[in-house]
Amino acid sequence: MEDDDGVIRPDFQAKHTLTIRGDEKFCAHRDITVSEFDRVIQCAKCEAVLDTFEVLLQYAKNERDGMVLAADIRDKKVEMDALLRQEKRLKSRIARAKTKASKQGVMF
Repeated sequence: MEDDDGVIRPDFQAKHTLTIRGDEKFCAHRDITVSEFDRVIQCAKCEAVLDTFEVLLQYAKNERDGMVLAADIRDKKVEMDALLRQEKRLKSRIARAKTKASKQGVMF
């Protein structure tokens, strides 16, 4: 997307790459092409030349967000493992209580 300062920035989070509003076309510049020879980054859909720093910045932000999500997933896995251990302990405790109750003649 292009801001008021004229710099074209990619938006990798956008769901649609090309939308038409009225007679104008708006592109989120999600699909890019890198030309090593010309040292240019272009949108593969609309062929707009993108600001290199903005593309790099967007990739860095996405990488950071991915690292945060990966850490959250690890934390949730630890919590899930603890809950599964607790569930196993409680099921065992219930089974022991049922066995003890059946020996004493109490039915559940």
